[in-house]
Amino acid sequence: MRICILFIILFYCFLIKAEEISNFQLEGFSIGDSLLNFYSKKEILDNIEKDTYGLNEGEYRTKNIYLLTFYNNFERYEEIQIYIKRNDDKYIIQAIDGLIGIKNIKLCDNEIEKISNQLAKIFEEKGSKIGPHNHHNATNSIWWGIEFSSNINGRADITCSDWSDEWTKEHGWEDSLRVGIMNNYIAKLFNY
Repeated sequence: MRICILFIILFYCFLIKAEEISNFQLEGFSIGDSLLNFYSKKEILDNIEKDTYGLNEGEYRTKNIYLLTFYNNFERYEEIQIYIKRNDDKYIIQAIDGLIGIKNIKLCDNEIEKISNQLAKIFEEKGSKIGPHNHHNATNSIWWGIEFSSNINGRADITCSDWSDEWTKEHGWEDSLRVGIMNNYIAKLFNY
């Protein structure tokens, strides 16, 4: 009987932990939400068809997911990227990225600190520093940040990208802050 009660308590604790990742929101979106709570089926399908970054027929096709990008005059972020599984009629959110341009890249570390305090509560850890690393294909451009990882809660990271003047001029990209959170399905799919 005691073993049965202990098992029930441990199972309940696991369920509570597994739900915590869904408590973190980016512009109202959370892991596990249906995208249909925010957009019509037509808007979702149009976004898939648009394929802003050209990934849905490439690498992401083999991974059986779609990446959707939204620019809806959000409160904080300029761009929200959402990952969903292909053939999911409910369009359940598997991962979310929020991106915002940073005018003064030196202030990006302050933003990382603020957001990492929120994520530390979910992941029950401080997070590990990553970088600085060179961006692949982007000469003289670097990124750095903090990442969180858990077998229960998935993965999250907050990164700053400092694009070179040449890259900015050629591609129109600005220095940016990116916040990403994903469930274990996506983390394993991308080998995080």
